[in-house]
Amino acid sequence: MSYREALAAERRLAILQALAEAQPVPLADRVLLRIVEATGAPGGWAELAGDLAWLEAAGCITQLREDGRVLVHLRPLGEDVARGRARLPGVARPHARG
Repeated sequence: MSYREALAAERRLAILQALAEAQPVPLADRVLLRIVEATGAPGGWAELAGDLAWLEAAGCITQLREDGRVLVHLRPLGEDVARGRARLPGVARPHARG
């Protein structure tokens, strides 16, 4: 796995974990961008949009456009990946807390 692929995998995990913590409330894309930035993974709007499109195509999330903003909803597969109950190539595995 390349450095760029590893960063994308970490960003995708951060997105899924944030959505899992917020359940059942969807998160706006601008909130997700702040969360991803807080992980230290470099990226901006273009990377976030790419990761959201990737996660949606993989069946982990749904994006809804509402009043000029994007709301992101977690799907069951996304929650399973975020919590380590399922694996998805392209998304990092959750890290052990302790």
